[in-house]
Amino acid sequence: LTDEKENLAVRFLALDKLCQCYPKIGDPARGVEMCSAALTIEQHPRLLCDRADAYLDDNRFEEAIEDFQSALN
Repeated sequence: LTDEKENLAVRFLALDKLCQCYPKIGDPARGVEMCSAALTIEQHPRLLCDRADAYLDDNRFEEAIEDFQSALN
């Protein structure tokens, strides 16, 4: 059980970092995918904001608004 929790924590951290990296190299859609995967492990307001930023980079404004609003709640 401990190994499973550690593996999940490492997976979350990797997805979190990929969520931030992909939009910076011009692939916001992949960034959204990584943020969404990380959010399935742990709901974190900062990740919602990171995904919203990726949505903005991809001109997906409605989804960005939804994530920013969710981060506030």
